[in-house]
Amino acid sequence: MKKGELDLHRVQARHKGQVSMEYLLVVGFAMLMTIPVLIVFFQQTNELGNTFAVSQARTIVDGLAQSADEVYYQGYPAQKTIKAYFPESINSITIDGHEINIEMKMGNGLSDLFAVTAANVTGNVSTVSGPKWILIKASTETVNITQVG
Repeated sequence: MKKGELDLHRVQARHKGQVSMEYLLVVGFAMLMTIPVLIVFFQQTNELGNTFAVSQARTIVDGLAQSADEVYYQGYPAQKTIKAYFPESINSITIDGHEINIEMKMGNGLSDLFAVTAANVTGNVSTVSGPKWILIKASTETVNITQVG
């Protein structure tokens, strides 16, 4: 190989190396710009999911309290069946005295959603997520809230 050809090979090799380095820099910069956007997207999606679950639980608590008061004011043997969809984040449900309470698992700990009733309520409802039929039934002294399906 002659000296002129050798210099040409060195220039071509250096040019290929420069193109590769520029490509890596462009891809790296694009990733640096994309990663924060993805992090914000996933945080917002998680927050939206929590907001939706809290909204569902609030609807359940308010619906149970309103239905309990309705059958309480109607008196024995009044009853009502409602359908509710329970989100996955429900930790516990307490139905006792004049209060219905749902404790939810949130990203930063536990949160309580409750409603106060005129009726003295008792009952037991599963915390398993999904649709449920709930029977609200007046007795002589209390309103019983139980899961029927």
